[in-house]
Amino acid sequence: MIILIKRSDNADSGRRPRVTIACERSEGEEDKMAIGRRSTEIKKYGCQFMLQGNQIGSKCQWELKVVCGTHNHLIDQFLEGHTYVGRLTPSQDAFMLNFSMINSLPLQILDVLKKEWLNTKAMLRHIYNARLKHRVVKRKGQSQM
Repeated sequence: MIILIKRSDNADSGRRPRVTIACERSEGEEDKMAIGRRSTEIKKYGCQFMLQGNQIGSKCQWELKVVCGTHNHLIDQFLEGHTYVGRLTPSQDAFMLNFSMINSLPLQILDVLKKEWLNTKAMLRHIYNARLKHRVVKRKGQSQM
């Protein structure tokens, strides 16, 4: 289960700071499969789990209110390959970029990455996506031809 900051306000307009925390699967509804369409997995289930926090008094005290404390989906047993948890950190991204520059294979990069950072949940597709992102940034402004 991943909990994300859905909305926040740092009180620039004179209001008290506040934050809304929700489940990562909070928006959207479960997709109904149409006949003849290929099977696809959807991650948003319209989960109602939500917490609201308001700053009270001094800057160190917060009041947390439970708007809805239940989830309408099963909790993930394993986070391996999860899109949010599996993202590369900036240090891992730089590490991967250095290995890519010396023409290492993505599988080799992933093996070394998992040995260096034991708690990483990245998978091979995260390496491919990060390499593609760097390639696109590198070629910014150039023609695709």
